[in-house]
Amino acid sequence: MSHRVGQGVILAAGRGTRLQPLSQLIPKPLQPVCNKPIMQYQIEAMHAAGINEIAIVISPTGEAIPACFGDGAQLGVRLTYLEDPAPAGIAASLARTEPWVRGPFAVFLGDIFLSLTELGPALAPLEQGAAGTLIVRRDLPAAVQRNFAVLVEADGRVVQVIEKPQRPPTNLKGCGVYVFDQSIFEAIRRTPRSALRNEYELTDAIQTMIGFGPPLFAADLVRWDMNITFPGDLLACNLRVLREQHGSGLVSPRAVIDVHAELIQTVVGDDATIGAPVRLEECLVLPRAQVRSFEGIRRRMIFAEEGQLDPAASARSVYPGW
Repeated sequence: MSHRVGQGVILAAGRGTRLQPLSQLIPKPLQPVCNKPIMQYQIEAMHAAGINEIAIVISPTGEAIPACFGDGAQLGVRLTYLEDPAPAGIAASLARTEPWVRGPFAVFLGDIFLSLTELGPALAPLEQGAAGTLIVRRDLPAAVQRNFAVLVEADGRVVQVIEKPQRPPTNLKGCGVYVFDQSIFEAIRRTPRSALRNEYELTDAIQTMIGFGPPLFAADLVRWDMNITFPGDLLACNLRVLREQHGSGLVSPRAVIDVHAELIQTVVGDDATIGAPVRLEECLVLPRAQVRSFEGIRRRMIFAEEGQLDPAASARSVYPGW
C-alpha cells in the first residue's frame, strides 16, 4: 500500500451548543470567517498539500454542509459525506470513516480555525513510514489546559498526550489537526469511553496508538489558532483575519450599504443590509442581518434570526465581542 497521504477527513458532527444561538442557524463549521466558512479554509489547506479526496463526517442534522459545498468541484476536490447517527465523541466519529480510508490520511476538527504555515511537512513522516503526526503549537498554559498537552522527545517523537491537563507539563498544545495511518482505527477499538465526558476521546486513542507500532511525531506548523466555541470567539477570529489578510474592511458584494454608513475594521456578510448612516467599528455583520440603528456600534456581532430581518430582531441580536 502507498504511503502517500492522498485523503483527508473533516469531523463536523458536533452539536455546537455553546455557540448558540448562532449554531441554531448555521452549523459551527459553516460559521463565516471573513465571509468564508471555517471548513473552507480547511479544505483549501488540504488541497494546497495535494489532498483532493476528502470525507466530511456530519450529524443527521448537518444537511447544510453538503448543501454548501456540494461535491467539492468548485474547490478542486472530491467530497464524500458520511453520517454519524449518534455522535459519541471525536474518536467515534473518526471511526465512521474506516471503510472509506485506503491509506494515510489527514484529519481536521471542523470547528477550529487555524492559520497554518503549510500542511506538507506534517505529511512527510507518514510517507516515510511513521504512524502519525500531531499538529501542535507552543502556547500559554491556559490554552494548553483547554486543549491537550503533547510531550515529545528531542527528535519530535510523541511520548504522551494529556487531555485538558490541570497543570500542563509542556507548552506544546494539540491543535485539532492530525495525520494518521490506518492503525488509528485499531487504537480506537481498544479505547473505552472516557471518565471525563463519557465519550470516545481521540487523545485516549492516540495514547493507545503510542503503545504499539511505528512512532508518532509532532509538527509545529500553526501561526495561531482559535476554537470557535462561544459567539465572541467568532468575532475575535474575524477581526484578526481581517487585520492580517484584508486590511481595513471587507464587505460582501451582495450586501446593501447606506451611502453615508461608516465602516471601520468591519466585516459585512452576504445579503446583509446596513440601512442607516451608522458608524460600525470592529464589527461582524453576519449574512442576512439588518442594521438600521443611527447610533454608533463598536466591537459587536450583529446577526439576524432566521426569517426575522426587522429592525427589532436586529436590535435584540447584537452580541458583545470579548
